[in-house]
Amino acid sequence: MGKMIHLLLVGGLLSASMAYFTGCVPPEVPQGDTVGKAISATQSIPEKAAPAVDAVVAAGEKAKEKVVETKNIIAEIPTSTPISAATFDEKVLKGNGVIVVDFWAPWCGPCVRTAPEMEKVAIALGDTGKVYKVNVDDEQQLAQKYNVVSIPTVLIFKDGKQVGKNVGYIESAKMMKIIDGVK
Repeated sequence: MGKMIHLLLVGGLLSASMAYFTGCVPPEVPQGDTVGKAISATQSIPEKAAPAVDAVVAAGEKAKEKVVETKNIIAEIPTSTPISAATFDEKVLKGNGVIVVDFWAPWCGPCVRTAPEMEKVAIALGDTGKVYKVNVDDEQQLAQKYNVVSIPTVLIFKDGKQVGKNVGYIESAKMMKIIDGVK
């Protein structure tokens, strides 16, 4: 804000100086003591701008509050969870209900596109299921054990048994149709 007022003051002084030295006064500036009037007009800018500046600051504070509120809401939404070979048996094979396992890698374009779709699946499943993510770069043996040769590969388990598989990008609505078919 200080820079803006500074620019306005400098701009006002430059205009006043030009008018004084060249005799060219813009039509909106009354004739007479042009320099003095321009200076007094630019000095009143901070007082006139104060309400607008206060409104912008208040809006910024409200926006920050909304961001924090949204982050808190998002934190409560069930989403996919990373899983490793060490916890796979306990979480997936001994798990109850529908469990979706997304085999992916961060460098894989279709995997990156699939990630938000899996988040939607996690939200849609709510308490009736779980979505886990397996990074194939970190868990190569687990990927080999389940014959994951292309990613993204999504495996669907029900009560610890694999009941479905999808290879490649898939939208959440299509994934939910597959899941509904095995429930």
